[in-house]
Amino acid sequence: MHALLGATGLVGGQVAAALRRRGLPVRALVRDAGRGRGLEELGCELAVADIDDVDTLVAAWTGVDSAFVMLPTYYDSPDVLATYDQQIGKIVRALEIAGPPHVVALSAEGSEIPEGTGLILTTRAFETALRGTGLPTTVVRCPLFMENFRYGVEPAREHGVLPSFLVPLEQKHRMVSAVDVGEAIADALADPADSPRTRFVAAPHQYSPVDVAGALSSLLDRPVQAVEVPRGEWHDQMTGISGCSADAARLLTDMYDSFNAGKLGVEPGAGKEITGPTTLEKALAHVL
Repeated sequence: MHALLGATGLVGGQVAAALRRRGLPVRALVRDAGRGRGLEELGCELAVADIDDVDTLVAAWTGVDSAFVMLPTYYDSPDVLATYDQQIGKIVRALEIAGPPHVVALSAEGSEIPEGTGLILTTRAFETALRGTGLPTTVVRCPLFMENFRYGVEPAREHGVLPSFLVPLEQKHRMVSAVDVGEAIADALADPADSPRTRFVAAPHQYSPVDVAGALSSLLDRPVQAVEVPRGEWHDQMTGISGCSADAARLLTDMYDSFNAGKLGVEPGAGKEITGPTTLEKALAHVL
């Protein structure tokens, strides 16, 4: 039995689907059983659990073959890193009590960097805390998710523009589809480790904002142009349109600065690199 945290989300849902395609049993952790109907239709067992309730996590992770863990988003928190630290502590405490024989964690490229990476500092803290449990843990580090460009679908459709915090617009970045991440995590869950290991997963090609605009142009059958969001407007856009707190906007700014400076990527010699088959065009078509 493989127990999945975040099973109703983008990545967790892909992990559940990938495991069920393999015929493997899945226990999907959900905060509300009503939200798990699609997972039940896949053949998943539901376990009502909440990160704020350690006892429910312990119950869901007891007696399983492996546990998949990831961090939810807290972009509305006035102190983002402190909120994440609290939630990481609850996850880790529950894992230590339940003692699953193998843990797989979703993380981000750049988590080895100790400062200046903004929100990626949360996955760094997560990895550090998981190592402290002594449980055999596989960390799957990901670059930019292609599906995150869903924010650009409406401005592309309505106005023919793709606003971008990634600059310069022609600079290519490592990206990945949630579908391929789900497959990589399912592979790791089905192949348990007896010691810590790290895996990196990415698309077969790197892409730029110009490439994203081109893919949207083709899919929407209208011209779409990538447009740089002036850095002085980042904060207002993040707090206004996206509803982030000022602290989250600061951390997002630091993260995008790291992307733009080319600081993030595969940590040399840290683990196995996996290339997924999903292209940008296919991922965006699925989003549409």
